[in-house]
Amino acid sequence: KENSQLGLQMANMVTERQRLEEELATSKANEEEMAKLLKEKEIIQGEFKRLTDRYCEVNDEKARMQEQLAQVQMELGEALAAPAEGGPRANDFVRAEVKRLTQQVVSASEENAKLRQQLTKLGDV
Repeated sequence: KENSQLGLQMANMVTERQRLEEELATSKANEEEMAKLLKEKEIIQGEFKRLTDRYCEVNDEKARMQEQLAQVQMELGEALAAPAEGGPRANDFVRAEVKRLTQQVVSASEENAKLRQQLTKLGDV
C-alpha cells in the first residue's frame, strides 16, 4: 500500500515537473519575443526621429527658399518696372533665378509630403 502511494506521489511529481518545465519554456519564449519586440520598437523610434528631423530640415530649407524666391520675384518686378538698366540679359538672369528657386521650393514640398507620409505610417505602427 505504501509503495503504491509512493508510486502515485512520484507520478504526480513527474507530472508537476513536466508542467513546470513547460511553463519555463513558455516563459523563455515570451522573454525572447519581448526582447525582439523591444528591439523593433527601438528601430522604429530611431527611424521616426530620423524622419522627423529630416522633415524639419526640409521645412526650414523650404521656408528659406521661399524667402529667396520672394526676394528674387520682387527684384524681377522692380527690374521689369525700371528702364532697362541691365538690359535684357539682367532680366533673363532674374527670370532664370525665379524659375530655379521655384523648382527648389516645389522639390522641397514634394520631399516634405513624402516624409509626412512616412511619419504617418510609422505613427500607425
